[in-house]
Amino acid sequence: MRLATFAVLVLAGASSAVAQTNQQPTISLTIFGGYTAGHDLWTVDSQPLQVIGSNPAQYDILRLSQSIAPSIIVGASATYFPSPHLGLHAELSYMGLPVDGGCTGPTAYRADSDNKNQQTCDDIQSKASDGGAIALFTGATVRAAARGSVSPYARLNVGFVSQSRSTIEMSGGFVAASGFGVREVVSDPRPAEQRSCWARLSDSPDPSAQATSFAGKYAI
Repeated sequence: MRLATFAVLVLAGASSAVAQTNQQPTISLTIFGGYTAGHDLWTVDSQPLQVIGSNPAQYDILRLSQSIAPSIIVGASATYFPSPHLGLHAELSYMGLPVDGGCTGPTAYRADSDNKNQQTCDDIQSKASDGGAIALFTGATVRAAARGSVSPYARLNVGFVSQSRSTIEMSGGFVAASGFGVREVVSDPRPAEQRSCWARLSDSPDPSAQATSFAGKYAI
């Protein structure tokens, strides 16, 4: 994934006089953003889809795929340093995770008066990409040079991410004589929208690199 980022770092000191004497800041505020070019998630070359009502059962073979479309990431974080080297921080981020589904059917579908399988596949292929994720982190920051203009640091994060849609589930709609229907072609065994995140260590002094780390981790 290619990612371009920008960041604005605002340091709030006790006063302008304190800042001129290189005193350690007590609060650090960071605003960051970036762009992700997107990538493929998964592909199934031969997915059988039963023709509804066929007896004995007949199947059409579909080629299915899911990918992440290009999107943006924005976020903000705040770090409070009660001591020169140890700080506590919180971070809130939004990342667009537009999931784009693809479906390619056979040259000729099995006989079906309503062409349900073909309609289902065509609907998956024509849907606009959608989706997004909101992440909330909290943790501790340790910095080496509290009084320096530039200081390396290490950061430990824990938190959770909330996704607006599954990256696995795939379904399409069709119109039959009895009305409109929706058919699930691929199901998600874990459809929960909120997931815990494992701890993360970051040792870059550049706030924009934090955005890169987040984007690389969650744009799966």
